[in-house]
This record gives sequence, structure tokens and C-alpha cells, in this order.
Amino acid sequence: MQRAAQVESPRPSVIVGLLLAATGLLLIVAAPSARAEGKPFAITFDQHRVQLGVVPDLPIGATSAGGSISGTVDENGKVTIPAKDFVFPVYGISDPVSLSAYMSTSKPVTGTWDEETGRLELNAETGIFMRVNVTQLLDALEGFGFSLGDLSDLGGLISLIGNNLSCGFSPMKVTFSTENEGGARFTKGPLGPGAISGEWSQLGPFAGQSGVGLSGIACPLLKSQLPGLLEGLGGTGDLPIDLGGLDLASLLDNLDALDLGASSLTLTRTLDESVPEVDPPDEQPRANPPRLKLIVTPKKRRVRAGKRVVFTVKARNTGDGPANGVKVCLKSPGRKVLKGKRCRSLGKVPARSARARKFAVKVKRGGRKSYKVAFETRAGNASRSRATVRLLIRR
Repeated sequence: MQRAAQVESPRPSVIVGLLLAATGLLLIVAAPSARAEGKPFAITFDQHRVQLGVVPDLPIGATSAGGSISGTVDENGKVTIPAKDFVFPVYGISDPVSLSAYMSTSKPVTGTWDEETGRLELNAETGIFMRVNVTQLLDALEGFGFSLGDLSDLGGLISLIGNNLSCGFSPMKVTFSTENEGGARFTKGPLGPGAISGEWSQLGPFAGQSGVGLSGIACPLLKSQLPGLLEGLGGTGDLPIDLGGLDLASLLDNLDALDLGASSLTLTRTLDESVPEVDPPDEQPRANPPRLKLIVTPKKRRVRAGKRVVFTVKARNTGDGPANGVKVCLKSPGRKVLKGKRCRSLGKVPARSARARKFAVKVKRGGRKSYKVAFETRAGNASRSRATVRLLIRR
């Protein structure tokens, strides 16, 4: 009887072995679903444009390429981009100090992709940050005779910070979309041309960038000392760089609720690495070749000099076959009057249908009180079509 009892009672080692086997089985079963989360989805942008509301143009230039996104898309069109793989362009200066400005997201970005239409929308929590070389900053201010006061305490943190301080504005919700102004659908897929644009107004509170050294300590110190430092600039001369008339005092007084006005970042891909679209041969010749008719609205527009004006251009194909590679280009009155992108791509316009795009240009100051503005279509297999509008300039 004792021997039978010993046989029926499993040893602890046997129980552990069974648990390990069960765990391994669960991992094997779960593995296929992990791999089925989505297929790769990536876009590399080669152009970018930033507009910071009412803030004038600052003397900074782009120091990096147009940015990129790299993630996955599932069978339902849900896109997921890891935070580190949404790469934004960087702007900055190197003289008299090394200073760069950039957008950054600390959370994964999600959105939707419509493969059939090329529509892309990404919802991000994005902050705007600035990185400065602390030693260069302190040396430059002292060289210009500015009294640093308690700001010199930053010198004691340099060894811990790594000499590069990243401060900025906490993440805000920004939707990057092909449907926003400045955007364009990726009708040929992620390897074809297109653009996404994100818009915002009020920034998040001023803070250090999370996970970057001791910025959580140094940035509040810098924030508390900046207004006092600015007061000491009055009789000491000019700032090391020209801020283009920017009201720096007003900005520093409102760092936790800074509203720049309508601002945007547009990321554009002009490259086309997609497979060319080839129409299947017809059994019978088409009765009418592709024929485009261009319509521009509004027909007459009043705008103040120095402001931006937006037109809607629509190309309608009245023929029996698709018009390929359609573009709409601004023909007059020329770059001396209007500033902006000269051509917009409409892609393929199917037979008996139309495609439209927004056309935004900025009216330069000076010149006449009115202009006749002409737009023209261009296509690989359709004749050109023109349309004109009247632009009335207010002083």
C-alpha cells in the first residue's frame, strides 16, 4: 500500500516540468498572433515646411532631412509608429552657440491608412523642444557683458547633464493628415509622392524633455531665471542673434500657456519609387481621348498684401480614358508677386470624373492693386487647359 501511494503522488520535479511544458506551449500558440500584428509601413520625407503662427521668420535653418515614419499597419488599416521611429526635421544655428529646435513624441503614434485612396492620418502627442550647449551659452552671454545672476548655477550641473540641455513645451495633441491644408494623399502608396500636415496653436507647459539627463531639474531653474536675465539686457547691448523683432518679454511671461496662433508642420515626399501605373489595353479604341477642363474658385479674391490666399483647383476629365500624371501649375503673374508652391499633383484623373486640390500662395508686398492669375493643367496624355482668376490687393 505504501508503494502504491508513492506511485500516485507526483514528485515536485514532475509538476515543475509540466508547468514549464505548458508555458512553452502557450508561447508557441501566442507567437503567430504576435507576428500577425501588421506588415511594415514606412515613409521617408524629403521636404518640410514649418509655420509658427504670428512668430516672424527667425534666423534658423534646417539641419536635417525631411524626417520619416516607420512602423506597422494591420489588415484593418490601423497604423502604429513607435515614438522613436517618428523622426522630425531639426532646425538650428551653430554660431555663436549650438542651438537646435525640434518636435518629439514620447508615446507611440497611431492612426489610419486607406490603401485604396492614399489617405493617411496619424494622432500624436508631440512636444516642441530646444537643445542648447550650456557652456557655449554661458560663455556667449558673459562675452556680451550680461549679468547671469543665479543662472550661473547651471554651470554646476553641466557635468551631470552632459553639457546639452533639452528644454521645451510638454506634448500637445497634433493630428498629422493628408487632409489638412498642405497635405496630399499618397495615391501610389508609401513609396509615391504625398504629404501630411499637422496643425496646432497653444503649446503645452514649459518643461524638460523626459528621459534626457537632469533636464527636469535644470529646465525649471532656467525658466525661473530667464525673466530676470532679460531685464538685465537693457543697457548691455543687443542679443547675440537677431530675433527678427520677436517680443521675447511677452513670451517669457507666458511660458506655461503660450499661444503662437495657427501653426503647422508639413512633411512632404516628392520622390516616386512606386510601380508605374499601366492601363490594360482596350479591345476597341476609345471614342474620345482624355480631355481636361480646369475650374478655379473663387473667381475673384480680395487679399491684403503680405497675407496668404487659398484657391481650389479642380480638373474634370470629360474623355473616355484616364488622364495620367495630371498637375496644376500657377502660370502668372510670377514669383515676384506670389510666393508658394508653383505646381500641385493630382495624379490620375479617371474618365468622367474630377479631382481637386487646395492651392495656397502668399501675396508679396508692393506692386499693383490687381492681378490676373492664370492656372494651367499638365498631363502626359491630355491637352492643356487654362483658367484665370482676378486677385485684388488691399494695402
